[in-house]
Amino acid sequence: MRVAIQNSRIDDRQQCDSQVVKTEGARPQVDIVSEIRRIATCALQFSEVLLKEWLPDGRLKGREYWPTNPTRGDRTPGSFSINTETGQWCDFASQDGGRDLVGLLAYLQGVQQSIAAQMIAHRLGIPGLQGGSHSRTWCAPKAEIRALELKCEGARRRRYLEAEARRVRNQAAHRARFCWRQTVTASADHAYLRAKNVKPHGVRQIGEVLVVPMYKNGTLVNLQKIWPDGTKRFLAGGTVKGSFATIGAIHEAGHVFLVEGWSTGATIHEISGHPVVVAMNCGNLLPVARVLRSRLAPNVGVVLAADNDRFTLKNPGLTAACEVARTLDVRLVWPEFPCKGCRCTDFNDLAACLRVGAVL
Repeated sequence: MRVAIQNSRIDDRQQCDSQVVKTEGARPQVDIVSEIRRIATCALQFSEVLLKEWLPDGRLKGREYWPTNPTRGDRTPGSFSINTETGQWCDFASQDGGRDLVGLLAYLQGVQQSIAAQMIAHRLGIPGLQGGSHSRTWCAPKAEIRALELKCEGARRRRYLEAEARRVRNQAAHRARFCWRQTVTASADHAYLRAKNVKPHGVRQIGEVLVVPMYKNGTLVNLQKIWPDGTKRFLAGGTVKGSFATIGAIHEAGHVFLVEGWSTGATIHEISGHPVVVAMNCGNLLPVARVLRSRLAPNVGVVLAADNDRFTLKNPGLTAACEVARTLDVRLVWPEFPCKGCRCTDFNDLAACLRVGAVL
């Protein structure tokens, strides 16, 4: 199977001048090995672009590019890798390998290295092999040059932003663990808990602020802080997507409830006795639901107790919950309110409505 090569080219003449061996009194002769190395060195400057064109199903992990190997019908990445900084490549399954991108293209196309070098030179818009049957000099249009330069810059920029986002998340997780060690058991008399009429259920406290731990893959990655007036904040830069808090023991549970907010979860746990997973917002319901369905036994039921944001445009809580129910095997329930003229939207509000109704 041959890999498709694009016809556009990249220009980089300033660092890629031809290398020639001169002999006294004779016509200059080309050192083909040096010429191939020159082209291979130039190719490294655009390695990510070239590899994406030759092997489009690959993924970049650090400085290694991991595609499938089209020469042997490879279906899943894992054994074939290319170093984007050195050009070295190896297929651990077939024991094939090489030192540079010219050798890689020759391997993928099933051609001689001199031909592969010419193909790369054509693509890059640099002088090809000087002399011999493959001698030709190419000149790339400026528009193509700039477009591919921007593509390379974009790839480097994305890699930088991804690394920076990981650094920020890791710092936030470190702060979360440090803050959690400073907390004390939350008082059942805390103003927020009294307003919501729920127990602490494992949340802790720093000063007057309640602290709810959020976990991902079993690791504390973020905190939700709740002030007495109900104001809620996550740690800046902390991971939210796919992380969650729990109320009650999930292990060996027959049913697990999934909710948006912590107070809603506390109310449902106290009423039903079942464990509850708190996603913290409606946008995180689907990622957390995917985690639950992948980790819980098939016979464990997941009940999504949605918020009914009936006074908000498009009802985001119920809309997101319906999407989860359509996508995954979960049961969906939402509150309907008996009171007239109230502003209730979730199951904690519903419990308050019913208490008031019982008193009246």
